[in-house]
Amino acid sequence: MTPQEDNNTSTTDATTTSTTTTSTRTPPQSPRRNISFRRPETRDNASNPSNVFQERIVVALVGLPARGKSYLSKTIVRYLNFLGCPTQLFNAGITRRKMGLAGSDANFFDPNNTDTATLREQIAMTTLQDLLDWLIVVPQGSGEGTTSRNDGRAAGGGGGGGGCRVGMFDATNTTKARRQNIVDTIHQYATERDPCLKLIFVESLISEDNHELLKQNYKMKLANDDYNGTDPKQALEDFRERVRQYESVYESIDDDENLTHIQLINAGEKLISKGIDGWVLRMIQRILGSIHLWPRTIWIALSGESKDDSQGIVGGDSELTQAGVEYTLGLSRLIRQRKQLKWNRSAVKHVESGHAKLVIYTGTHIRYRQMASIILTDHEREISRSTSALSMEGGNEGCDNAMIENMDSSTRGRNMGGGGGGGGEYRTTAHASMQLLMTPHCNNLCAGVCEGLSIEEIKEKYPCEIDRRREDKLNYRYPGVGGESYQDLVARANELLCMLEQAKENSLVICDRAIFRVLMGYFLGKNMEEVPFLKVRPGIVELSRNSDGFRQTQLDVSVGKSTESFGIGFDSVNG
Repeated sequence: MTPQEDNNTSTTDATTTSTTTTSTRTPPQSPRRNISFRRPETRDNASNPSNVFQERIVVALVGLPARGKSYLSKTIVRYLNFLGCPTQLFNAGITRRKMGLAGSDANFFDPNNTDTATLREQIAMTTLQDLLDWLIVVPQGSGEGTTSRNDGRAAGGGGGGGGCRVGMFDATNTTKARRQNIVDTIHQYATERDPCLKLIFVESLISEDNHELLKQNYKMKLANDDYNGTDPKQALEDFRERVRQYESVYESIDDDENLTHIQLINAGEKLISKGIDGWVLRMIQRILGSIHLWPRTIWIALSGESKDDSQGIVGGDSELTQAGVEYTLGLSRLIRQRKQLKWNRSAVKHVESGHAKLVIYTGTHIRYRQMASIILTDHEREISRSTSALSMEGGNEGCDNAMIENMDSSTRGRNMGGGGGGGGEYRTTAHASMQLLMTPHCNNLCAGVCEGLSIEEIKEKYPCEIDRRREDKLNYRYPGVGGESYQDLVARANELLCMLEQAKENSLVICDRAIFRVLMGYFLGKNMEEVPFLKVRPGIVELSRNSDGFRQTQLDVSVGKSTESFGIGFDSVNG
């Protein structure tokens, strides 16, 4: 008998039984019964690479002043803390200023001045000592404490425990002699105190002919405490002299030193690495391969209200409400104002340079595709109006009718991508100013079996889940296929974050509250544990690059309504 025949026979027998005999079987239970899950404890979801791999890493920066070392180190700190690996920055310049040497002029950095050279070496080694005191995990049973003298916090578990920790040693470290001193110190600590201790050097090089990038970095550097109250021109000349002092003795890392290292050249144009091994070093390599030093703006926008939102349904995949459409139009116009791209005679030049383009990142659900379509259409209409006005003035070089025809045809024929996990990608014509990427990395946190249910229905069907999530919002994972936790979301958003760091264009991310929190947690330097509880206001957060990372500005959309959806276990959108 074939499987198909067997299925048919079974179906026929069941039908015959039900029609010719009185059934004595227990009636089927209501589909709305409470369901319990055999599932691991929520705390079991807390396992991740940062608390599994036993790696203690010293990252020693190398490079001349104003080569982006501090920006790179702060980015690594932000990234690793976000992934759950405790990371702290130790800056030799801050140590010097704490010692009462703030405002030191270029003569202090003269390599021929033996007194200040000795003092600078002492400052560097003091900074490294502070780092190691914080970083080292003391073996169990040694009788030694694990408290850092820097901040008084416990340094983690005993020998073989504690997961990963990273200390960033931000100093110039420009000579082979200095680097060898660092190597010897780390080797001694690894031998005597922590065998999991590793050292990597990260060197930032910028060619002298890269005038625009150096000018930008010099401008940022003059904002530090050494030049408070100093005439800008005088400060710039003193800083350039300081750089020349370092240049006179600078020795770039070479293979003869046999160091584990990464060299970043011209702010990401080229990356060279050697000896990269282990999870932490791979993560450092990844973020350094993504970031650059060029200025740009990132906007993170909360999604508009969907029909499921208006009915109090968790998750779901419905269209926008009318209020959600109005909100999207207001958001589009606000972004256009902030972007301040004027389609005039120089428009094509600005667009081809990449700095005027806007890349939209959003998810694959209906509401995201609808918002993206509204924003693209709104911007295309504005471009058409601006170009028509220029044409009437006779100043339409580079913005001719062919460009508008191409844009119209690309709009009619674009594939907005499917739902589910695939996602789609839309790219405008060569001269257009916007690009769209729809990716599952932007989708909201998946609520598993709770997707598409109201809070009341979830309380009735899965009452235990409410308390589970309230007890541990970071590690709680929704039950059922696809169910996610915030920790899962951090891992999923990693790819999106690296794309945003790589982009030299301006970026707009359209997302729901959970992804919004994850992105803000990274860019604002929050630890993973803080991410689920970050407050999210309706509207847009504007992030502009500065010397410390990104400056935050809240922008409100005055029309329509954004999503107010939130997960189970909490009574408000910011719970």
